[in-house]
Amino acid sequence: MLLTASTISTVNTDPPYVHKDIKSSNILLDGKFRAKIANFGLARPAEGKEGEFELTRHIVGTKGYMAPEYLEHGLISPKLDVYAFGVVMLGLITGRDAVCLQKGEDGFSVREFTAMLTEEEEEGTREKLGCFIDPSMKGDYPLDSAIFMARLIEGCLRKDAASRPNMGEIVQSLSKLFASSMSRTSSNSLSACQSFRGVSHRPRTENAQNKQG
Repeated sequence: MLLTASTISTVNTDPPYVHKDIKSSNILLDGKFRAKIANFGLARPAEGKEGEFELTRHIVGTKGYMAPEYLEHGLISPKLDVYAFGVVMLGLITGRDAVCLQKGEDGFSVREFTAMLTEEEEEGTREKLGCFIDPSMKGDYPLDSAIFMARLIEGCLRKDAASRPNMGEIVQSLSKLFASSMSRTSSNSLSACQSFRGVSHRPRTENAQNKQG
């Protein structure tokens, strides 16, 4: 996700272009599992005359990934890609298809997800989040990281385009999450190694004591 966000951020920078079709099937992995963005057929400049954002009556894209302001008013800005990337991330952590998320199938919808994250009570959010996470993960994930990711997604999916983060800010957030995850993994590996060494040394001590006896 970090590399994908970084690539989109590059596309969105000066001069700003909009991919307009960010979706799961357009994010490909190479032999080293590095993400590549494909299908730039709908990409176009984001700025019109005098630096204003473009408007269009020709609405094209993939259902479930298109931002509200684009569907309703034809407004084209980099925030379209931000919204679509939020849908991609939401599908990743929930294990659900974008169309199903928008339709609210299986008792789950984008609206319910964002409503949960705008609740004032932190504990209530923590309890409900587990219902949204992909059940195949079986609860095996750091809760704080899941909440951090969920709040980032909520920001991307805000109806007001101006209140969404830009891709540069998303890259910074994902970088922090990645660094935190790597630190946690290193710490867990070190603890596991120390525990293994402790266990492996005990039988030798016990055997030595038995021989002395």
